[in-house]
Amino acid sequence: MNIKIFEENFNDFFNEWDLLLNRYENKNIFFTPIWHKLWWNSFSYQSELKLLSVNNGDKLIGVAPLMIKDKCLKFIGDTDLFDYHDVFIVNYADIAYENLWEYIKNLDWNQSIFKSLPSDSKFLNFLKNLNDHTMKIDILEEDSVPVLNLHNNWEEYLGSLNKKRRHELKRKFRRLNETSSLKQYFSNDKLKFDSDLEEFFRLLKLSSHDKSEFLTKERQLFFTNICKELFLQNRLKLYFMEIESIKVAACICFDYNNVYWLYNSGYDPNYSNLSVGLLNKALCIKDSIELKYDKFNFLRGAERYKYSLGGEDEKIYQISVTR
Repeated sequence: MNIKIFEENFNDFFNEWDLLLNRYENKNIFFTPIWHKLWWNSFSYQSELKLLSVNNGDKLIGVAPLMIKDKCLKFIGDTDLFDYHDVFIVNYADIAYENLWEYIKNLDWNQSIFKSLPSDSKFLNFLKNLNDHTMKIDILEEDSVPVLNLHNNWEEYLGSLNKKRRHELKRKFRRLNETSSLKQYFSNDKLKFDSDLEEFFRLLKLSSHDKSEFLTKERQLFFTNICKELFLQNRLKLYFMEIESIKVAACICFDYNNVYWLYNSGYDPNYSNLSVGLLNKALCIKDSIELKYDKFNFLRGAERYKYSLGGEDEKIYQISVTR
């Protein structure tokens, strides 16, 4: 084997990176080059790009999307807009990670902070077992990620919930279905997508003060750009619930690697008595079951509704390495 590490740029490396992900089993939407590139264009500020390719001879086998700012080495992006980070290498893992780490050690940094690593990350496992007495390594559990393993049909899904949660969900659906002109659908009209996205932002900001504060102009622009890109790739579904032709709830799901990823949501508090936010998400789960997907990932955060809908915790981790 002949492992080589190169520093890349987004424009020249984009297509190779995208093709590599097709061969990576545990890929998710946050590992894609488009997500990283759009974030970099919006938020990189004074950071130095360290987009590393891992190669066996002339064959690309891995990507380490890194940057350095203020002598701190970290993944491109942060926890506000990325739910997962990782170094992903296809095959050749042990020797490839060893060679990559030797390259990383020679970069100009005092501390490395690797956030949002999934529990099955090979890079996480490599760092856990790193035997280097010149470095101080700290590992912490960063957050919970509730995930639902999907069932064969809606009735099986309901049956998998405990008695209390199943009863509550059915009761809320009965009350909702008593309203007139109820409709749930996803946006699929290219000509209307911009206006639909504006409706999503309106509902997001309405649903809570924290979400309204979160949606800065910069983040809204990032959301707009990434949503448009993924919509054109058929990797995004923007769901709405309407009552009497009024949009009362919305959520964004990413359709990627046979998993539905619930990224963000909003609702009109004037309709909270009908649990429109929760039930809009439940209908997204129903859609993913009917499409025969494997999982419904609620993404980071331990909000109560995720467990009410059957999510079970997985963990993401953070590792810091100090010289």
